[in-house]
Amino acid sequence: TDEQSVQALKQHLMDKHGGLDVLVNNAGFAYKVASTAPFGTQAVDTLGVNFFGTLTVSKALLPIIRPHGRLVNVSSQASQMSLAKCSAEMQAKFRDRSIKEEELVM
Repeated sequence: TDEQSVQALKQHLMDKHGGLDVLVNNAGFAYKVASTAPFGTQAVDTLGVNFFGTLTVSKALLPIIRPHGRLVNVSSQASQMSLAKCSAEMQAKFRDRSIKEEELVM
């Protein structure tokens, strides 16, 4: 995610519309199963779009959502399938509704 692009979008939304009524986060990126890209590259690219891109856009645009506006996050079943492969400890951590951003990005 390009920070300058996100900030330009934020400025455009403020200049042209005075804010935002609804923010829909629908980022989604995945490599094909047959991809020959190294696992590390796949991980960096996938997290860059699916997690950090969503985080960057949310941090920039949430402050300009009007009162009673809405945020909608769309995700796929892939997260559920991936979570099932994690240890019980990691599953519990990710399912904890009180988890903080700092715990996810450390």
